[in-house]
Amino acid sequence: MNTQLRQILVQSEMRFLTDGEVGAFRQWAIGVTERLECARRIEALETSLVATSTETFHARVVERGQLQAKTASDVRAAIRYIAMAHVRDDLPWFRSAYAEWVGEALRALATSATLTTLGEAIRAGVDQHLEPLDARALLPYLACLDEELRR
Repeated sequence: MNTQLRQILVQSEMRFLTDGEVGAFRQWAIGVTERLECARRIEALETSLVATSTETFHARVVERGQLQAKTASDVRAAIRYIAMAHVRDDLPWFRSAYAEWVGEALRALATSATLTTLGEAIRAGVDQHLEPLDARALLPYLACLDEELRR
């Protein structure tokens, strides 16, 4: 469930929802079908999206070999978390459930320049394989991930 909606339910315990709270639920529900369809399109293109992002990353970074498989795994996880967060329409959840901890872990293992390149490579894969409307919908999540990788 979306973080904002969960908070509304917790705060409204033992009372009816206000018009504003009901409006927040309606607004979320209006877009859920579209967001689910976007996630399906991402899933259908995941293999090529991950391959393009990984190839782009390795074309720009000197490290090779075992890192290639790890990079593909990291990109796949990022894409899946981004798609899940988009369906939820929940950037705060994405930041706390994925971006913050993965950013911290990767910063311990790689240079800032390498992580910047990784973020750019994921964005390149998204831009190349997704329809422009879907790619734009993912921008807040990609920006959040970039922010955490560059921290």
